Amino acid sequence: MRIVFLRHGETKVNVEGRTHITGDTSELTEDGINQISKAVSVLKKNNVKKIYCSPEKRAHQSAKLASQKLNLSLEVLDGLRERNWGDWEGKTWNKISEVLNEMNLEERYNFIPPNGESWKQMESRLSESLKKITSGTENCVCVVTHTGSLRGLIPILKNQEKSVSLKYDFENGSITIFDFENNKFNEVVINDTTHL
Repeated sequence: MRIVFLRHGETKVNVEGRTHITGDTSELTEDGINQISKAVSVLKKNNVKKIYCSPEKRAHQSAKLASQKLNLSLEVLDGLRERNWGDWEGKTWNKISEVLNEMNLEERYNFIPPNGESWKQMESRLSESLKKITSGTENCVCVVTHTGSLRGLIPILKNQEKSVSLKYDFENGSITIFDFENNKFNEVVINDTTHL
């Protein structure tokens, strides 16, 4: 099975450099819509048969655009949503990073922002979603999600230490592809934007 991960298209909140709040009603910008339209060619080339997405509006809107263009079924998985930063939602990533960068990796992994969720908690639900997706019968699927979710998935997909997650910053509309064979994920491409 091939899994084509697609980060949702650009939103105004992304342009402003802030983190989205859970349940954010922000829609894709015109550039964001164009990013998804261009990504559709990659999905078509890989012969995607089904699309999964996060319930967050920006991911769902992106997935819906792609599913309509390709006439594919769409399934929303709650576990694919972005990390819940609780009281920190809406802050800039720079402000959040200032606090996180003071922690070692294990502290960062277990840290729960006020009224939010930890990286560890996010990883757990992402793993469950991945199990559901890989138990499907399609040869190729697309997963539309968020940069934080993708960063959380990378150590699982690459079967590497958690620290590998911090090396990536996924662009809006970027494509990441892994093949799943014999219970193992094999990297094809990560954070590719050549189609944009």
